[in-house]
Amino acid sequence: MTMNDIPEAHTTWCDPDEIGAPLPETDEVEADPQTVQIPPAESFEVLRRASEEELRAQERGEQLNPLESGRAAITIALTPLCQLEGAVMLGVSLLEAVAKRVEQVDEDAVEAYLPDWLFDHDNLTAADVPGLLVERVRRDLADPVVVSTMGEEAVEQLRSGLSAILAAQRHDAAEFSRHVNPDVDPEWLIDGCQEICVALAAHAATIGWQRPEVDVSNVFASLDMVSEPDLVRTLLRQAQQ
Repeated sequence: MTMNDIPEAHTTWCDPDEIGAPLPETDEVEADPQTVQIPPAESFEVLRRASEEELRAQERGEQLNPLESGRAAITIALTPLCQLEGAVMLGVSLLEAVAKRVEQVDEDAVEAYLPDWLFDHDNLTAADVPGLLVERVRRDLADPVVVSTMGEEAVEQLRSGLSAILAAQRHDAAEFSRHVNPDVDPEWLIDGCQEICVALAAHAATIGWQRPEVDVSNVFASLDMVSEPDLVRTLLRQAQQ
């Protein structure tokens, strides 16, 4: 390999003020790979729909071509920062959604099925739920069987994605910048955030009304974005100060 063969490092991939190209208005116009920047709310919605569709296909027993999936299109077209915004906001929205779900049970006195990781806690409040959900997923990732099956690197990738999402949910700019910075491979981090969202949703799906929830796709189908669409960029700017 010569020096000319080494790809140039993207040192500004997480620059919050880096502006990408606008999304082409017609399907016939092709954008350069990873150049398109869309608003965070749109990134969230595209990834939410893609995640729901992939899970529904899996639940039907269908095999999806990874190159034809919605997430593949996201990876090809959108800038890394745009991809990260969608993935982090998807995770943050999942954490907020489980808190609201338990809060609704408290307020409306609705009978609900709670999984053991919630039911076993005395004096449970809605505010406790996001942290308990993260703790549950972290325990899964520490399971020796999971580590041996997935491999250390894959598990570490998921842990990093989970830590970035939790830091964003807690508005902790310093902690967020430990996981999101120019030295991190954006593809590695983005994949970690996207995949850990499925794990979060799988546990969120175990909280149900009338009957235990079973379809993880339903969690994504009913998920609304939190009211802070610019959260990722805000945290990145705070970390630069």
